[in-house]
Amino acid sequence: MDDIKKSSPLFSVIFKDGSHYLGGNNYFDTGWLSIPNKKIKRIFYRLPTGDNLCLEGYEKYFHMMEGTKDWARIGKKGITILGNKPQVEYVYIMGKKGDNGCHG
Repeated sequence: MDDIKKSSPLFSVIFKDGSHYLGGNNYFDTGWLSIPNKKIKRIFYRLPTGDNLCLEGYEKYFHMMEGTKDWARIGKKGITILGNKPQVEYVYIMGKKGDNGCHG
């Protein structure tokens, strides 16, 4: 199952004209910035569990990642250099409705 999750796209987009777009298969090359500039009907986003989250009916869609890099660790023997290995900590997918809501 893990191999399927690693090789399947992070998200798939269905446009209002019926065409499709598949995102990248990892968080370091998501393909999000390569989505064609078309009206989106629906986005299926793959969750770490392998399930999908579906967003539809939004005016705009947003994708954001938070990551970390561990450069060094302080231990009993001093500082150990760990190198440059980025890790994705959190991924956010959001939709924005129109600006006709209540404003205080």
